[in-house]
Amino acid sequence: MVLVVLTPKSLIWLEVLAWVFLLCVFLLAIATLNAPKISKWCDEQLQKCQS
Repeated sequence: MVLVVLTPKSLIWLEVLAWVFLLCVFLLAIATLNAPKISKWCDEQLQKCQS
């Protein structure tokens, strides 16, 4: 996918698809790194709803 972004004569829709893919991978990496914090926050919200 990175080669598609760097290639000067690639199709526009393929280039957009490559950027979307890279953005999704980046967001997934951030979510994975913050998973313990997200899980803790979700548990706190469930405790508030059950109280």
